[in-house]
Amino acid sequence: MNLYDLTAEIEELEALYENEEIPEDVFRDTLEGLQGEFENKAESIACWIKNLLSEAEAIKAEEERLYNRRKVKENQADRIKKYLLEAMEFRGVKKIDRPKAKIVFNLRSGSSIKIDEFAEIPEQFYKPPRPPEPDKAALKDALKEGVKIKGVELTNSKYITIK
Repeated sequence: MNLYDLTAEIEELEALYENEEIPEDVFRDTLEGLQGEFENKAESIACWIKNLLSEAEAIKAEEERLYNRRKVKENQADRIKKYLLEAMEFRGVKKIDRPKAKIVFNLRSGSSIKIDEFAEIPEQFYKPPRPPEPDKAALKDALKEGVKIKGVELTNSKYITIK
């Protein structure tokens, strides 16, 4: 019997007793039995909840372990990719087309902004949020127009594409 049915039976028993349809000793014995069943069922449900929470905690720990493992692999891949990029750049190789991998060296001119920590950026190049942060798009446009800003420069982005 489930908790809902047990609760309904207890309420029905109490109604019978209040209407004096059953004697007090029968009421107390039956109520004691139903309350015992209710408590046993509630305890079983509480154990089930504890088990589910324990499983959820184990899954969470596994997620964190897998996340950390994934980050290690991604960082390792990034380091090796940088190594390959530097080797291809040094050798002047722009493309390698092999049966298992196609590698292309790419160079984007002036695609990103490098801001020195001691850069002297004019107020006009700050965005409104607090604390203010430089508006990189406006800085990039200004540098392309020839404006000189101490500590800020256009840099070339180098990357490889592996397919």
